[in-house]
Amino acid sequence: MVDSNSQENWKIAMLGPKSSGKTCYLGSLYAFHSDVSGQGNSPDFYIKANNALTMGQLREIARDLLATPIRLPEATKGLSGYEISLCLGDTSTEIRRPMTLIDHRGEALAGSDDATEAASFDSIVKALESSDAFIAVVSAEHLLIEDVHAQAHAMNWDRISSILTSVSQRLQAHDFLPIVIAISKSDVLTDKTLERAQQALDNYVAVLSSRLPNACFFICPISVIRTTGTQRKNLIFQTPKYERNLLNLREPFIFSATSVVLRNAAAIAELAKTEDKKRQELTTILKNQGATSFWGMLASIIKNRSLTNLKHRAGIFMLDRSIKRNICLSEEDLLFAAHASKFLGVDQNNGVRFVVNATETSLKDFWAARERMIRL
Repeated sequence: MVDSNSQENWKIAMLGPKSSGKTCYLGSLYAFHSDVSGQGNSPDFYIKANNALTMGQLREIARDLLATPIRLPEATKGLSGYEISLCLGDTSTEIRRPMTLIDHRGEALAGSDDATEAASFDSIVKALESSDAFIAVVSAEHLLIEDVHAQAHAMNWDRISSILTSVSQRLQAHDFLPIVIAISKSDVLTDKTLERAQQALDNYVAVLSSRLPNACFFICPISVIRTTGTQRKNLIFQTPKYERNLLNLREPFIFSATSVVLRNAAAIAELAKTEDKKRQELTTILKNQGATSFWGMLASIIKNRSLTNLKHRAGIFMLDRSIKRNICLSEEDLLFAAHASKFLGVDQNNGVRFVVNATETSLKDFWAARERMIRL
């Protein structure tokens, strides 16, 4: 097992309106893919809660999803951070990547006329903007709304687009923004409505992609439960009846984590180039000044700080001040990324697509191109 105690958590932010399925989706990871769930859906992929608080919160959501009859979990209040580890491999060769999954109150994206509530919502949005990757949850039900303005309003798309644009505009030239578009409640789509929903989503992605040339979009239908009818609550009221319908629970998170490895490697490679240039300049200056002994000491310090040989370093930590994002990378993260690609369903028949610059492309080719750019 690879020890992850020294690894800094990455932040994966969920974006979506009320009742889009964010909390249900996060809880489903623990319900069906945790090391203690007993569901056994994927023995070589599972998650672990990193502390007692997260375990208690996720257990409560999982309890609803595993109940008979199934219950919907309570909506998130404010901003919630679930500290987990994504784990690949079995228990003897386990590779962990700690991360914080951030959920938020759905109304925060809709705004408020109340000054106090509006200030609270603004603080939530600012907290979301410092995340390493984003999962925008779009309900398939909203994609079927015929009026375009009502559709965008139901999705809170303007606010989601605004958050992503704000982050994208502050990225440095070597960086890119990984965005998952998770289509929740995809079970409501039929052969007749699938094309209409896909066209609606493609229109949103095309416009956003034109604004964010440094973004890539992992478009992935997801499902946790589906409505199968109604059940009587009392003599007057009936409530929906649900059954489990699991689709693509792990893929968005694995894609997000692997993309962050590439983001951070690119940032560190850029720093390495800068430090190497500074080291060469210092060499010339110090030699010209005849400070040979001092140079020997200084060169040693700078060489140790130089990042030109990543695999001999236990871990690197730095801060991207432009977006206030912590950048960290370890040898374990590179190992995680190397093992993660086999879990992603692009090029397989599970509805997953990958879009860059408004063009559907190969995820493998994109990653290979990014790796060539950052190779030291």
